[in-house]
Amino acid sequence: MDNKNTSLIKILIFSFLFFSFFFGIVFAASAFELAQKLRNFIDNAIRVGVILAFLSLVWGGFLYLTSAGNEKQLQKAKDQIFKSFLGILILLAGWVILSNIRVELRELAPVEPLPIVEAPKHIPEKEGMYLPFAEIPVETYIKGGEDNKSFLLDVELIKEIQKIFEEELVPALKKINEDADKIVNLMSQCSCSGNTEPTGGGTICTTQEKTVGTSTIKYCEKTDCWVEKCVGDPCKNVRDDIARAIQENMEDILKVMEIKEKLEGKIISMMEPIAKFYYVITKGIQQCPDYLVFNREYLSVIKDIVQLKFKEISWVVSRVPFLEEIKNLRKWSFADFYCPKAGIASHLPTQKDVKELQKEYERLKDALEKKQEEKELLELEKKYLGEALKEAAPQHEFALACPLSIPFGETMEKILEPVTQLRDNILLITALAKEMTEELDNLHRAYFQCGSDLCDRIGECGSADANCPCLRYCRGTGCPMMDALAKKAIIWAKYEAINNFISTNQNLIKKIEKWIEQWEEIEKRVRRRETPLTQDEIKKIYQDYPEAKEVVAFELMAARMHYCFAQAKDVEAGWSLTSCQSSLGLLNPENKLITNINEDCKCATSTECTTSFPILETYRCRYFSPHWLQQYLPWLVAILDFLGIHIEGDCYNFNFFCCRLSKTK
Repeated sequence: MDNKNTSLIKILIFSFLFFSFFFGIVFAASAFELAQKLRNFIDNAIRVGVILAFLSLVWGGFLYLTSAGNEKQLQKAKDQIFKSFLGILILLAGWVILSNIRVELRELAPVEPLPIVEAPKHIPEKEGMYLPFAEIPVETYIKGGEDNKSFLLDVELIKEIQKIFEEELVPALKKINEDADKIVNLMSQCSCSGNTEPTGGGTICTTQEKTVGTSTIKYCEKTDCWVEKCVGDPCKNVRDDIARAIQENMEDILKVMEIKEKLEGKIISMMEPIAKFYYVITKGIQQCPDYLVFNREYLSVIKDIVQLKFKEISWVVSRVPFLEEIKNLRKWSFADFYCPKAGIASHLPTQKDVKELQKEYERLKDALEKKQEEKELLELEKKYLGEALKEAAPQHEFALACPLSIPFGETMEKILEPVTQLRDNILLITALAKEMTEELDNLHRAYFQCGSDLCDRIGECGSADANCPCLRYCRGTGCPMMDALAKKAIIWAKYEAINNFISTNQNLIKKIEKWIEQWEEIEKRVRRRETPLTQDEIKKIYQDYPEAKEVVAFELMAARMHYCFAQAKDVEAGWSLTSCQSSLGLLNPENKLITNINEDCKCATSTECTTSFPILETYRCRYFSPHWLQQYLPWLVAILDFLGIHIEGDCYNFNFFCCRLSKTK
């Protein structure tokens, strides 16, 4: 194919893709559909581009390795590799630009609607201020309400699924594995030598003599001795046995599919609360303006303040639950939050804010002395600025020190890890079970290929002393045994993998049961005390609960958040909760300036944090807020892991610092 035809084909393909996308945009039914189409096009284009560039790089490497000194081929390989790297660089640059510089294009997808919840029964129809607060029930969802029954960790449902796996699915799959062994054994009993005959071909071998020294040796020479084909059924003796085995196999496959169908509803019921919890965390907290979250005590204080200080306004403070199934929050919960969806938000001014106000105040003061004709107007402006300055920094300003780490995101990763592993393992088990039945069906197909045409046709000469007869026969089983053995090995490997996953799930279930058993006791030791925990006491609690270290970390994290919230209104204590994104320019617990949230917000970078949360010392985010590669190209992440290149998520974006406020002298 010449270059002209190649270029024409490329133009036609591009035109088809472009006009398909163009007409999809033009005839979009709504702004929602338009946004969705554009976002899908951009995301899919970048993903496909990365895959094609990677394949192009592999092809370039192959050309380079096979060039064998051919300068033209070598140059072609170098050009291919260069263009591949250039393509990857352009795609990554495009992703960075769309993600950071033109955020509105990258995030053009419409805002997800809030979950449908029961509206307040009655809102007074009079002038006033309506303040809705979104309820983010992190702790109640994990630990349960008054009945202590977790919404996230439904152990009874998980154990029910595990019981079906152990008592029904595994025996059925064991039978599938035995069925595969039986079919392969019967196929190996097929015989070309006993059930087929050679026909056609040549039948001539000739005698030759060769002198070696003083001796004359006779030998046979294959002149025209071969077999055209074999005729007969190599599996004639075992056809009936194989037919009965296949019939049994089909019944076993149907049984596995019935068990899989029985499991699907229960698996969906198990996965739904996990998906809801991810939504509450990633959407609830992430969409909260400036990460301004209140705990229950602080929300109560806010309600009292607005009702006492602004009596002339009719206030309606409403609870908008993210999860309608939660009617009442757990008592003593420290990690249930409220996020203001509208209305007045608190603002703590920084030193920079105060300096800018002071600078503007001094400028106006100088202007008053120079421009007497505008004195009245400037005096009024000065008055307003003076009041603003007084309000901004009457007593307090932000200190730089944030001595307490609150690794909320990383701790939630550890809490979600066994639950998410259970979910993934259960999905893998059902997928592997289906693949086993498919491989058994493929093994049946391999058997149906058995026939005389797969027999080995042998034509060889006999002994020279017997006038070199042409010996012709058929040999082998007449079946694709290598293919059958490979399929049998695949079935066995999948069966062993399922057993391993089920064993792992059993350990995960025991771990979660241990959590639930010890959680209340750990909560009392960490929270219900009059003095703060010392490092020695924290270490002792971890030692006392070796199988529930994640629970200890959660309770410590929740207690720190509560302390930071509760002390915020105390002038002498003066603590303020600061999110990871808002901590740039502050000092971390090691008194080092936070300049890069990708590293400085991780628990592992702070000795203070790893001492209190040792399970986060070697941390890698995989489940909670994963990296986009983990989400969309997990196979590439697996390859990079194998090569020692580890891709992390961004759980640390959900971490906090507890920062200290100091008095202005």
